[in-house]
Amino acid sequence: MPSRWLTIVIVVVWFATTGKLVVDDLLPRLLPDTPPSLAIELTEEPKMERPSVFWNVLQDGKRVMRAKTQVKRIGRDEYELSAIYDPTEGKKDIAISGLLIRKMSSSYRINAAGDLLGVKMEVVGKPNLADWLKMVQENINVSIAGEVIEGKLAPHVTVSLSDVERKRQVPEIKKRIEMLPEIKVPRGGTVLSPLHPANRVRNLVKGQTWTVPMYEPVSDSLGVLRGINTVPPLIRAKVRGQIEAFPLNRNKAEECLVVDYSGEGFSGTTWVSTTTSLVLMQEAVLGKTRWTMIRD
Repeated sequence: MPSRWLTIVIVVVWFATTGKLVVDDLLPRLLPDTPPSLAIELTEEPKMERPSVFWNVLQDGKRVMRAKTQVKRIGRDEYELSAIYDPTEGKKDIAISGLLIRKMSSSYRINAAGDLLGVKMEVVGKPNLADWLKMVQENINVSIAGEVIEGKLAPHVTVSLSDVERKRQVPEIKKRIEMLPEIKVPRGGTVLSPLHPANRVRNLVKGQTWTVPMYEPVSDSLGVLRGINTVPPLIRAKVRGQIEAFPLNRNKAEECLVVDYSGEGFSGTTWVSTTTSLVLMQEAVLGKTRWTMIRD
């Protein structure tokens, strides 16, 4: 018969192991619409700031930008997942959904459990559409920001111009703020931004499905300029039913779970390592353009 203390230790270890099994494996199977976790592994994130991760950004197969993502602790049980994008050398402006992008950044705030606390996305660029070029020839500054309050996210879009050159009568758009429709964000849930890859996605299982609202700051801002206030589309995500080899050449073969996204004219794919849960590649089709982000 083991001693009382040894018995207690055995029981505690058993409960801890069983609890982890339920959360990591059984729960996603029992609740098929449960999104994967973006939870911060506290044993891996002991510092205020983690090393940056760099990505190559391809537009229809050609490298046009470099992206830097980072996880930073900004408060007690509060973390920022940020991404900053810069055109590659020789590239001045990158065309994305009707804007010539000069600067772009995005960030999510989450707690250690992976619950979304807030979002912020910023874009600076010029219109790339003939009708808008007739009216606006200055930089457009776009910001989408919002806080999650009582399980709901109600972001606002701010569109401002450094100067407005009018070639015909247009509405005043020196600075315009519009509220986007409120959406529910469940515990552990997040939002999808096509060009913001997560560092890790945990607890994926084959066949798992869920829905996620998508924000695309460029299209949303152009909608504000046109006076259109659209509801963020709900995108359906599904993990493929088999493990697949990462398609790009690396020093060693990497097995991945692959997530496919579809809905509202959008499609995308995320490749997640089965051993480290690191996101290795994210693809998105916006309009007729395919964007690919590949981890260094």
